[in-house]
Amino acid sequence: MILRYLRAGGQKDFALCKTLDAFRAIIAFVPNGTDIEVFRLLQLPIRGRVTEGFIEDVLNAIPEGAEYLAIAIETRGTTGISCDSDIGNSHSELRGWLLDQRAQEVAVGACPDFIAPDGDDLISAAKGGVDGPR
Repeated sequence: MILRYLRAGGQKDFALCKTLDAFRAIIAFVPNGTDIEVFRLLQLPIRGRVTEGFIEDVLNAIPEGAEYLAIAIETRGTTGISCDSDIGNSHSELRGWLLDQRAQEVAVGACPDFIAPDGDDLISAAKGGVDGPR
């Protein structure tokens, strides 16, 4: 799930939901006007605890120059929202972020196209509706 906040200078948060209750808790937490984008298919398929071997596996799976998204599995308290994330397109940036997450569990993969229109894999809505606080 990608959360894009209204009037927040492009700020985004990310969450991995495994249950309907977790999804509802995130929706309740975010402010009105938040764009909520949910993917139906698995995103960020490279998951595990960060070790040197894991870092090498990630760098072998994501081509240099390809846009990636990496998020920490750990959440901010009970919000369900990832406590840290990184979007970039270089192995140097990705390696640095992963080193900062050493021994933590993360999810990494190609950056989902969250700007795309709704379709088979993506559904989006604004909390409060598009006629709400916008």
